[in-house]
Amino acid sequence: MALSRCYATIHDMISLLVSELLFVAAALLAARALKSGLPTTAVQLLSACAVGAGLLYWQTHLAGAHGAVVSMAGSGMITAALALIVALFKPMPIALVLVNAAAAAFLLPLFMVSVPTTSTGISGSAALHVVLAVLGFSAFTLAALQALSVVWLSKQIKQHRLGDFSGAGSLEANESSWVFLTYFAWVAVLLAILSGVPSVTDAVEQNVAHKIFFAVLAWILLTVVLAGRRLRGWRDKTAASWVLVGWAALILAWFGVKLVLEQLV
Repeated sequence: MALSRCYATIHDMISLLVSELLFVAAALLAARALKSGLPTTAVQLLSACAVGAGLLYWQTHLAGAHGAVVSMAGSGMITAALALIVALFKPMPIALVLVNAAAAAFLLPLFMVSVPTTSTGISGSAALHVVLAVLGFSAFTLAALQALSVVWLSKQIKQHRLGDFSGAGSLEANESSWVFLTYFAWVAVLLAILSGVPSVTDAVEQNVAHKIFFAVLAWILLTVVLAGRRLRGWRDKTAASWVLVGWAALILAWFGVKLVLEQLV
């Protein structure tokens, strides 16, 4: 009986295991392409398959699931999917390493914990808010990873080590990708905030006051970054620092407080 339960558990998690392994393989291959200058086509294919396998597991096992662990896993997959789309027209070879590694890391807790589920449905406006919130967080995550990429690439150039990473691309191209993602995140987070306003009647009673505070703080920090770049020419570490602080605020809005509350209950 124990053996059959173990077999059933493994069988149920095959698609999750496949997704995890494909994300790891995509991250390793992206790191190799970064050094060798090889095309990232195979990386994108592996990542796309990883997202597909992860979404298959989500549909069959996590429908109605909730909690910080589930939110993290889902956001990791959506961020990887968004990275695939953006990479079609904006180069970000360094971020491809980071985003696939992050997606693999975010899936790991699903192997170790059980997640609560609920069958309650949500309204159309609430569904729209969820979609925009996921999009905003994913875009912000990509912007943060691309900001780290620009800082790292700038450091390699200053140390005359760019020759060791022939697939990294130019600093100008990577900065262009970062600016695009930052503007995109700014719009997406703003739309997510605005779409959630109609459903809020009492922020404290509905236990969303912390989400509103940190989400608005993250959007304000993004605004400061874009204004600072436009008016004062912020680049590299200065701009990246503001983006990462804003990203941390958004993580607190999305996962942090939720995870603490789950541990207290």
